[in-house]
Amino acid sequence: SLEVSPKTVSDYLNPYLPMLGITNKTNKNQIDHYAAVQADVTQTLREAEARKGSRLTKDEFSRAVLKTIGLNTKITTSRSLFGVSVGGSESTLNRIYSVKSKDDIAPNTQKKIDDLFKKQGRDLSKVTLAEYLNAYYSMARRGF
Repeated sequence: SLEVSPKTVSDYLNPYLPMLGITNKTNKNQIDHYAAVQADVTQTLREAEARKGSRLTKDEFSRAVLKTIGLNTKITTSRSLFGVSVGGSESTLNRIYSVKSKDDIAPNTQKKIDDLFKKQGRDLSKVTLAEYLNAYYSMARRGF
C-alpha cells in the first residue's frame, strides 16, 4: 500500500506532465499549474482512501491518478461582442487540467470562484494562481 504524500503523488504525476503542458519547472505559470494539479490529485487520492477505509494499493493509486488526469469537463463558450451574445455557443470537452490560467475559465465560472473566495473573507488580489486553479479543479470535479 502507498501513503498519499506530496512525494508519492509527484512520482506518479511526473510521467504525465508533458501531456498537461508542464515542461518547464522554472516557468512561474507552469509551477503554479503543477502545484494546483498536484494539490487536486492529492485531494482526490485522500477521498479515495477515505471511501476505501484504508491505504490504496499501488494499482489503485496509479489507476486513480490516471483517471483523475483523464477527467473531462464540458466547457461551453459563447461568442459575445461587447457583452452581447452573438451566434450560438459551442461545447467542447476538455481535460480539466488543461485549464492553466484564469483566461481559460469562463467568466461566469470565474465569478463563482471569486464569490467562493469572497465568502471565505479573502482579498481577491491576494489569491494565487495555484489557489485559483485548485478551486476550479475541485469545482469541475464536482460538476460545478
